Amino acid sequence: MKIVSLTLVVLAIFVACIHARYTFNSGSQLSLLRSLSSNSNSDPKLKEGVINWIKDQFDQELVKTWYGLSTTERMCIQRGLVLAKKQIEEQHPTEAMEFIENYCPSAADAAKKLYQGLREYVKKVKSWSESFLEDMPESIRVPMEKINKRSKWLTLSNDKDHEDENLYQIFDAFDEILNAPEEDREVLANKHAFLAPFVTGNLHSDSIKIVQAFKKIARKETFENSVEFAKALKNWLKVTKIELMDYFESRTRPETNLPDDIDRKFTEEIGMLYDIVYAMYAAPFSTLFERDISAEVESNDDFE
Repeated sequence: MKIVSLTLVVLAIFVACIHARYTFNSGSQLSLLRSLSSNSNSDPKLKEGVINWIKDQFDQELVKTWYGLSTTERMCIQRGLVLAKKQIEEQHPTEAMEFIENYCPSAADAAKKLYQGLREYVKKVKSWSESFLEDMPESIRVPMEKINKRSKWLTLSNDKDHEDENLYQIFDAFDEILNAPEEDREVLANKHAFLAPFVTGNLHSDSIKIVQAFKKIARKETFENSVEFAKALKNWLKVTKIELMDYFESRTRPETNLPDDIDRKFTEEIGMLYDIVYAMYAAPFSTLFERDISAEVESNDDFE
């Protein structure tokens, strides 16, 4: 694989999106999210690539099962999934199934099928992660294990302080990887070519600056030279986008047998969530660091 496997975060994203849609399922809040979605100005080719990649990660039979349910039944399973996220690796997520059997029994069979599919996905991701780490040097393997562990607790935590601490520890682990001995980072780059620019190539120094800045942000500390951080981030995002676009253009998509109406609904919903994430995080952040750079231009004629 050219790209680092994003499957490690798909489940967390899916649970977070389900939770967001459940949380914001009231008139004014849902209208706000739709407004953010409709005003997104992200690159359409990048958006298409991300949407197609996400679609291809889901079992098509499970997608058919999901859209075969009524809106009320899907909402009920969404609430159950929020309850089940701490039990997703168990054979039967007790709290979620009890909720569904009590409040929407007509969706119980579909819910069991969907939860079983999520369990199998979690097992697959766990197996891939363990296999990937087998031959890694200790300086890479240990912080990666830390990232895996902290990422899981990040999605399960309901405490803001715990979330901040988990974020700090995740960025700290990235910092350890980026500052590992060069020969160890070469092993990682050779195993996953997509990572090479970040761990050994022309984005290595920018990646260190960005990670160390985010460590300070997670601890609510101020960091010096925000312009330098903005420059590093802008270059980092530019090259990452190029790498992603190259990957999306080169990958072979699996055959699809989704009915047209289901495929359209699935595409629209993923697209809406993409636009919401972009509008809430990427767009404002992009504006922020572009403003910082503009300020630097006014005081430094050598800046390009």
